[in-house]
Amino acid sequence: MMELAVQLGEGAVDATRDGQSAVDTTSSVPVQDDFMGAYVEKLQATVREAAGGDDEAPLRGMRVCVNPGNGAGGFFASAVLAPLGADTSASINLEPDGTFPAHMPNPEDREHERATTTAVGASGAEVGVMLDTDVDRCGLIDGMRVPPEPVNKNRLIALSARVALEAAGGKGVIVTDPVTSAGMTSYIASCGGEHDRFMMGYRNVIDRAAETQPEPALLAIETSGHSAWRDNRFVDDGTYTAARLIGRLARARREQGNPQLGLLDLVGDSLQEPRESIKVKMAVAAGLGGVPDAEAALCEALRRTAAATDGWDMEPVNHDGLRCAVEAAGGSGWLIIRGSLHEPSVSVQTESDVAGGTATICEQLLRFEQGACEAAGIDLQPLRDQAAAAAVATPEATANTARTGGGPRMSAAGGEAPRSSTCRVCKSSYAPTDNGPRACRSHPGSLRGESLCGKQPPRGFGKFAL
Repeated sequence: MMELAVQLGEGAVDATRDGQSAVDTTSSVPVQDDFMGAYVEKLQATVREAAGGDDEAPLRGMRVCVNPGNGAGGFFASAVLAPLGADTSASINLEPDGTFPAHMPNPEDREHERATTTAVGASGAEVGVMLDTDVDRCGLIDGMRVPPEPVNKNRLIALSARVALEAAGGKGVIVTDPVTSAGMTSYIASCGGEHDRFMMGYRNVIDRAAETQPEPALLAIETSGHSAWRDNRFVDDGTYTAARLIGRLARARREQGNPQLGLLDLVGDSLQEPRESIKVKMAVAAGLGGVPDAEAALCEALRRTAAATDGWDMEPVNHDGLRCAVEAAGGSGWLIIRGSLHEPSVSVQTESDVAGGTATICEQLLRFEQGACEAAGIDLQPLRDQAAAAAVATPEATANTARTGGGPRMSAAGGEAPRSSTCRVCKSSYAPTDNGPRACRSHPGSLRGESLCGKQPPRGFGKFAL
C-alpha cells in the first residue's frame, strides 16, 4: 500500500484509469504489481535482520500461535513465520470472516487475549500473536510463562522501546499516548531513551514522532497496540512490530544458548507495573457537543482535589486531558481525565500500586465534585460504583501485573500468586519469588533473564551500549 501511495504521488499510476492504461510508462518510479509478495518479503527480512546471524530460517523450532481474529492477518502465520522455520500449527481464526465468529479482532479485547492465551497454553506455543482486523495493531503472549502472560499495552511499549533503543545505540525518543503507566518514563530512561508522553490517537503520536527535533523519534506507539517505527518509515503496522520482536527473541536465544527465554525475559524486571489499572467511562447527556464542557467540569474537580489533598500533584505537562500523580501511604498512583472525540463520554483512567488504590482515588475525586459535573450532564454513577468497589484487583489489573517493583505478582484469578510453580527445565516445584518467574534453585538466573536495559547485560545477549 505504501508503494502504491508513492507511485500515485509520483504520477507513475493514474488513479482515474483502470488496468494497464493507468501506468505511466515514462515515469522513473518502478511500478509494483505484486504488493503482497513484496510485503511478505519485507516482513521476512525484518525477522532475519532482528534475529541476526546468517540463518535463512531463524525461527526454526519456535512454536508460534497467531490469532488474527478472522481479520486480514492470517498470512502472517502461513506466509511470513512458517517459511522462516516457525511451527504455526497452533494458530487459530486465520480465515478472514467479516462476521468475526470467534471474537472481535482487537488486541486490547479480553476475549481476544483470553482465546490466544488459551490456545498458547493448550498447544505449548512459546509465543502468541494477536492482530486486529487490518493488522495495524498487535499484542503478544509470552508462552514461556506458566500460565502464559500477555505482552500488550505497557509491556508491548516497554519491549518495543527497548528493542528500538538497542538498535539505535541506546539513544533516542519514544513517543507514546498519555495513558502509559508511571513507570514507563523511568524504564525508557534506563534504556538510554527519552519518553515523550503525548496525545491519544495513532496519527497524533506518529506525526509527533516524525516531527521530533533534532531528529525523528525512534518509535511512535500507543497502549492500544498501534505502533510505527522510524526504521519502517513510520508506517502503522502491527505485523512489523511482531516480526521485529519475535526476531529479537530468536537472537537472544541463539546468543545466550537458551531456548527457554521468553518475551518478558527481554523486558526484564525493571518495568514498574501497577497492581490495579481501571478506566471509568461516563456518559454525557448533552451528546458529543457537550463533551468539552463536561471535560472542563471534571478537570476542575480534579484541580480542587489536588489543591486540597496531600500527595496529589498535577503533572506539569498535559498534551491531552489532565493528569495527576498520587502519592499515598503504601504506594503511588495516577489518574487522567479525558473527553472522548468520538462518543458522548468522559473518562477517568487511574492506576495504583496498592489493592483498593483506584477505588480510593475515585472516592477522593468525588468528594470535590461539588455538583458541577452532574450539572454539566455527566452520569457519575460508574465513578461512584468504582469508588464503592471492594479492594480487590480487577481482571484487567491482574492481567497486567508482573514481578516488578509495582506490587506483588498476581495470579490470573486475582490475589497473590501461588506459593509454588514448576521449573521448565527439571520440572521440580519451587517458590516463584526465590529465583525468578521460572527458575528453581538448581536453575536460577540463567532462566530468569536479566533486564537488557541494565548497565551490565548478561553474557551471550550481545553488545548493549545502553
